[in-house]
This record gives sequence, structure tokens and C-alpha cells, in this order.
Amino acid sequence: MDGKVTVTGTEVDTFNSPPPTFTSIILTGAATLTDNAGDTLTLTYQCSQGTASTPFHGTYQLTGGTGRFWDAVGGGWCWGTDTVTGLTTTGTAGVWTMNLVGCISFY
Repeated sequence: MDGKVTVTGTEVDTFNSPPPTFTSIILTGAATLTDNAGDTLTLTYQCSQGTASTPFHGTYQLTGGTGRFWDAVGGGWCWGTDTVTGLTTTGTAGVWTMNLVGCISFY
């Protein structure tokens, strides 16, 4: 994708013990990337994170697309950081930055 990309998504965080005393988190989610032309690329990811203040890392898999990405398949590695506020067992709010490296194939 070139130019500006808009990302929307959802995430579920699974803690190994109640916040704020947990020592690891499993992050699973889905995101849709939309380019300037409105074409989308959809992916799912699973990452692990030590605590809310440490970077996360994991893998992602492409699950679909529209427009020029309609037949895209692939996946790779992802990593990043997040800023979580209101950390509770019932919900959180936050902002994350994710880096993606991998392969996209078109048929």
C-alpha cells in the first residue's frame, strides 16, 4: 500500500492474572487497512506481551481484501508498542503502533 493508510480493528487481551499485577498478555485481534483509493486489506494477528509497558510481538495472517487486494494472501511477523489506559479485567482503552513484515502474494 502506498500513501496514507487508515486502520480500524478490534482486539481481545487475555491476562495471565488480574490487572494490574499480570506478568503476560496474549493479544488477538483483527484489523482492516484502507488505502486512499478505498481498497482494503484485512488481517488477523496474535501477539504476546510481558506487561503493559513492554513491546509486543507475534504473527499476522492476511484474511481478505477488496479492489486491487481481492486475491491477496500472506502473512508474517508483527511487533509494536501500546499505550493502555483504564486497565481492568472488564476493558481497556489504548492506542497501539504495529509494524508488519512479511509477504503478500497475488494470484
